Amino acid sequence: MKALETNIEHKVVDAKLNVMIIEDSRQDAFLITRKLKQSGYVVTTKVIDTQDAMQKALKEQQWDIIVCDYNMPHFSAPVALRILKESKIDIPFILVSGIIDENTAFDMVRSGAHDYIGKDNLSRLAPAIERELREAINRQKRRQIELALRNSEEKYRKLVETAGDAIIVADAQTGILIDANQKAQEMLGMDKEKIIGMHQTQLHPKKEAKHYNDVFNDAVNRGNDVINEVYLQHKDGHRIPVEIRSSVTVVGGRKIIQGIFRDISIRKQVEQEHYINELRLEAMVTLNQMSNASIDDISDYTLKESIKLTMSKIGFCGLISEDEKILYTYSWSQSVMKECTTPEKPLHFIVEEGGIWAEAIRQRKAIIVNDYTAPNIYKKGYPKGHVELRRVMVVPVFSYNKIAAVVAVGNKDKEYNHTDLRQLELLANGMWQQVERKRYIEQLNELNRILEDKVKEETEKKIEKERLLIQQSKLAAMGEMIGAIAHQWRQPLNAVSAFLIDLKDAYKHGQLCEEYLNNNIDNVRQQLMFMSKTIDDFRNFFKPSKEKALFDTKEVIKEVIKLIEYQFKNNNITFQLNLQDNKSLTICGYPNEFKQALINIINNAKDAILEKGKALETENYQGIIKISTYSDGNKNKVVIHIQDNGGGIHADIIERVFEPYFTTKEQWRGVGIGLYMSKTIIEKNMAGQLSVKNIDDGAEFTIEI
Repeated sequence: MKALETNIEHKVVDAKLNVMIIEDSRQDAFLITRKLKQSGYVVTTKVIDTQDAMQKALKEQQWDIIVCDYNMPHFSAPVALRILKESKIDIPFILVSGIIDENTAFDMVRSGAHDYIGKDNLSRLAPAIERELREAINRQKRRQIELALRNSEEKYRKLVETAGDAIIVADAQTGILIDANQKAQEMLGMDKEKIIGMHQTQLHPKKEAKHYNDVFNDAVNRGNDVINEVYLQHKDGHRIPVEIRSSVTVVGGRKIIQGIFRDISIRKQVEQEHYINELRLEAMVTLNQMSNASIDDISDYTLKESIKLTMSKIGFCGLISEDEKILYTYSWSQSVMKECTTPEKPLHFIVEEGGIWAEAIRQRKAIIVNDYTAPNIYKKGYPKGHVELRRVMVVPVFSYNKIAAVVAVGNKDKEYNHTDLRQLELLANGMWQQVERKRYIEQLNELNRILEDKVKEETEKKIEKERLLIQQSKLAAMGEMIGAIAHQWRQPLNAVSAFLIDLKDAYKHGQLCEEYLNNNIDNVRQQLMFMSKTIDDFRNFFKPSKEKALFDTKEVIKEVIKLIEYQFKNNNITFQLNLQDNKSLTICGYPNEFKQALINIINNAKDAILEKGKALETENYQGIIKISTYSDGNKNKVVIHIQDNGGGIHADIIERVFEPYFTTKEQWRGVGIGLYMSKTIIEKNMAGQLSVKNIDDGAEFTIEI
């Protein structure tokens, strides 16, 4: 017993101490106070001897220790101890008395007094107070720890009960469930009383019990923080994908495993949608690559992918007639064809007579029926032997506000949802885009074929037309050349005639001798050779150049002038030539065609000069045609200018002078193809450029090659 401890003097250094002394003897209270001060305490005391005074003192301030006499006229230690307990204030209560026996002292200690000291042994008071103060501090710490533990347990319990995840606790050895929070009850559709006592394998689909037992044992063996993905089974039978994080601990010598089950249905749905989206994208890519496939192949592939994407069992694809009255089926799932025992399998259906599938056309929107056995006003049944339908989803495909196709799937194990509908719509529209592209390509190919035939026909017509134009141009030029030949031959013919007359006169007058005869014969022969050469020159002019060749533009111009100068001189027209003697004036082309182009331009100048002379009513109007050539080093081209003083071309028609059959001359003088042919020869055949502009008192044609 503490009262029997050895009396050991103890010294405390300047510790502050608030002491409530319950004592009716002021002398004894003084002795107690003095003893505490002698022990080193800085003491503040309050002496009371009644119940009311104690209750008031407890309320007024905090006390470090209560020292109480056992028996007083108006108060007693048992009453004081009861008041202290009722106040629920933890203050060390030390009984200090000199008149009680040992049994009474033991009863007080058992009732809650912390120590008993006799008034004749006050030397024990300071050590007892110090000890009880330490004990009080320790008790306070324990209470704080216990309170914190209770708060922690309460908080943990609340967290467990209000957690967003299901929490289930099981015996690690037996697998028997011993606790479950509210979320677990909701997830399983069972009360806690039903869950507790179940075996852990009963949480999962029955067919997979062995697998989940292995998962449980593995988690127990591996210890803390084990993560698995499993399926819980609701009491109505549907499966719930969850991620479970398990940890193993020992409580009261019992090994338990706690599992936190997080519902990952949404995550699984997102993953499934992502996977389905990838499949659809792959299908769309494949569809876009089927440019050479037939419509049947495109439809078959679309149906196969539609069934896979929606996890269906059956389906069909069909195209709708332009008036939306008939469905032409292109593809059926193979399982339908195998199971269907309908005698006749039509390839087209009348929309007006159709049931659910036709309703998508009539209502112009997708139709989903997740319970085909339920009454439905749109159902019209199906023929005997048809595959049984449990669920159906039908999607119409629109093209320019008209329904062009229908894709339908059926008999999915689960209900069709918005995701299934979206996937089917996207794939069906992708199919139709490819079918449309296929049709457009076929139509385009047909149009191209027709266009090619038309172009070929028109080209042949154009070639024939140009051939006729060329022929006409040749004939027109030939007419001009015949006139030129006539002028060329007139002088030598006159000379031959003169020589013959001279021979006759010489014979008549007896002056004909061998020498005189030979001289006249030589003269006639020279004139005939000139006429023959003239014929050869004209014949060479009309001979087309088959291949390109290098030729000197200066020499070609001289040859052309030589052919036509007599005719032009006869019309009072002279040529003024300014032809550079430069090797850079050599070009590559068709020399005879080039000559024809020059003659056409020069003849056009001649006609303009003659028209002007006629307008001036002057027979002796002097016509001048100037031809000049030079090399344009900057453009690396040969430039030829042909100028006349024929009055120029009217501004209203100058842009049309190169058009075929355009002419301002009388019909007998031309058909308007000369300048057109010249432009064709220069620009198309020789990759040059021919242009015209008006100058002072005339026109200037410019050739650049």
